[in-house]
Amino acid sequence: MNKKRSITYALFLMLIGSFAACNKPSEDVDLQIAQIMEAVPTPLPFVDDPQALVPIDEEHFEGDFLRTLLKLQVDLDGDGCLSKSERETVEYLGFDVEGPLEGPTISIIRNEVKATSYETLFRYFPNLKRFECPRANAIVVRNHESIREVSHLMNDEGEMYKEATRDIIIVEGCPNFMSMYVGDVCKLVSVTDVPQGSVAINPYNLKPKYVFDGNIFVEQSVADPADRALSDFLDAADLTWVNVKKVSVGYKREDVEPLLLGAVVEEFSYEVSEKTEDSYDDNGVKGYHIYVDTKETVYATYPFKFSLYCEQKPEVDALKTRVSKVLDFTPLVYSPNRGVYSDALLSFDVVYESEAGEQVIGTIHKRRYCFIEPSGEVAFYSTEMEWDIPDYKKPEFGRESLRYLNLDDYVEYFRESETN
Repeated sequence: MNKKRSITYALFLMLIGSFAACNKPSEDVDLQIAQIMEAVPTPLPFVDDPQALVPIDEEHFEGDFLRTLLKLQVDLDGDGCLSKSERETVEYLGFDVEGPLEGPTISIIRNEVKATSYETLFRYFPNLKRFECPRANAIVVRNHESIREVSHLMNDEGEMYKEATRDIIIVEGCPNFMSMYVGDVCKLVSVTDVPQGSVAINPYNLKPKYVFDGNIFVEQSVADPADRALSDFLDAADLTWVNVKKVSVGYKREDVEPLLLGAVVEEFSYEVSEKTEDSYDDNGVKGYHIYVDTKETVYATYPFKFSLYCEQKPEVDALKTRVSKVLDFTPLVYSPNRGVYSDALLSFDVVYESEAGEQVIGTIHKRRYCFIEPSGEVAFYSTEMEWDIPDYKKPEFGRESLRYLNLDDYVEYFRESETN
């Protein structure tokens, strides 16, 4: 027990050390994490020599079912050990069982899954890109060069696994990390020392202690109800941000309004034509129609029309549309270091620039999706699907395109073995 506690404490110090290099959480946060980390299972000893043969035995791999899968799928020469080249073939590990779970063997599998942190397992497979295991009590992955997806808790219908029982999820120092889905039953969710990535959360799930790197985007999972906004979660969750840069952005309306006001919408287009009615004003100045196309739909061409009286026909290049007022603001995806993506109801002034100065010729009220960077750069989008997380490298693979080790494929094998 003392040995286990000392190893667990060492794991805790490694976690806290990463925080110290970023923005140091308060002592209360440190204490919370220390208490939670007591539940992390002790990792198995690791064979540090990359060229060594790793025996498929109890000392190196926990669980009969896991060892059987390794022998069936990864031990290509059947010598009972995993060579470096054999371990490098594994890109996907999946320890979930789709469909009904019946029989004592499957119960054993479930219990074995809960009993490990998988920290040693990650280290043995350097090319691992994707890991799925909704029922694990703890997942700890540190300094892994290839891992991109961890704890994908969604089934084929896109619904969150309600029986997910993770207590602890820690991802640290993984340069290619891209995405994670967080289950409903957790105590600690920590993603630190990563350059990019996203974490999908259930906005109602306020139970865990969350620790996120400032480079992480937080978003709602697709299965979440629409009546609770991401801002509600960010306001109420026990969430600590680390590695937040001096130039960062907030997620509330008052944080982004100064950045939005005056932002020019480049996507709008304009057309100018002479007026045939009321062609001149009282001073004899020629009148023109200014048409504005907001690109709302392909069926509506130049839906907004304004009048402008000036000495010469206005050039299209002299027209622009800029934000004059923020009427409503709902954050959808947020990262303090990288920006906030939102659904906003905005007032836009249509402006004509001439030698005499600027002239506001009309106002448009439109709902727009917008991405606001900490630098103040703003990009506008007509539809939600036009935007994606910056630098987000969508997986170019699925289960079918990876060489993977997946429990689902061997459920019948285990059941037949049990019968025999």
